[in-house]
Amino acid sequence: MTRPCLHGHAILTTPTLPPYVGPLYEYWTHGGGISVRAERTHLHACIPLSTALVRGLPTLTPTVDLALPRVPQGAVALMLDRARAAQVHSRPIEILFHLSWGGQRWRLDIPPQTGSATRVQPTDGGPDSSYATALIELHSHHTMPAFWSGTDDADEQGFRLYAVLGTVFTRPTLRLRVGVYGMFYEIDPAAVFALPPEFSPYAHREETDR
Repeated sequence: MTRPCLHGHAILTTPTLPPYVGPLYEYWTHGGGISVRAERTHLHACIPLSTALVRGLPTLTPTVDLALPRVPQGAVALMLDRARAAQVHSRPIEILFHLSWGGQRWRLDIPPQTGSATRVQPTDGGPDSSYATALIELHSHHTMPAFWSGTDDADEQGFRLYAVLGTVFTRPTLRLRVGVYGMFYEIDPAAVFALPPEFSPYAHREETDR
């Protein structure tokens, strides 16, 4: 039995990409190297995987487009409050949030989950769960800075935006990346979230090529 192909390969020969009609994702070879492209409702991403000079081909600019209003400041403040309150035996633990678009406004869910000081996972991944519909997945790091661990890389294998909330008790920070089935690209969280004034300014860190 032939398995369906989940990805495609193409060479960019025109200045712009054609309309997306492909499988889960597409690899594009272009003048600047290799990028991967994917689309779902409200979210488009075309992100670099490796850089190289390929003479004679147009280049692609990295693009992450969430065609929705920003997540409101009140929702961010609520997640921060819940992150500060997340404890087991009086010790802080990580907490997970899902954000999905309800047609008129953002919906914030705290899904059923198991959490510890160093990891959090949803316990319901069914088709009717918030995990299945989330456009943004955010987890907290309590006293630790906002960063993605190897465990996070292994867990975050869907196509959506992934955020980390760090140092919640002192000077909160937020980092954001798009994940395209295990391939990642960091973006400015202020493009997606309306951040409360207490948050530290965004400082970009380069992602390791995957």
